Amino acid sequence: MSTGAVHFDPRGNVLVAQMSGEIDLTNAEQLGIQVAEATPPDALAVVLDLTAVEYLDSYGIFVIHGLRARLGEHQQRLVLVVPKDGIIRRAVDLVALAEVVPVKDELEDALQVAREFGR
Repeated sequence: MSTGAVHFDPRGNVLVAQMSGEIDLTNAEQLGIQVAEATPPDALAVVLDLTAVEYLDSYGIFVIHGLRARLGEHQQRLVLVVPKDGIIRRAVDLVALAEVVPVKDELEDALQVAREFGR
C-alpha cells in the first residue's frame, strides 16, 4: 500500500500537480484541498498529473469532479494526465472523465491544452 502524495511544479500560468501513490477514501479529499489551496488565483489552469498514481477509487474520481467545479468557479480549467497504458486509465475511461475534463497521455500535451484555455 502506497500513501497518496501531491507535489507542485508551477509552469508559468499553469500549476502542475503531480499525484502519486494510492488515491482513495482515506486521502482523496485532503489531496484535492491541497491542490485547490495551492492554485494561484491568476493561474489559467491546473494540470493534474496522475501518471504515478497506483490506485484511484470512486471517491478519488468524485474529488476530481469537485476540483474541476471549484476551479471552474474561478474561470480556471482542469486538465488530467493519464497515460494510455497507465494503471488507472481503465477507471478513468469507465467513468468517462474525458467527457468533462480533458485527459491527455503526456504532460506536454496537457500543458498545451491548459495554456490554450486563456486564449
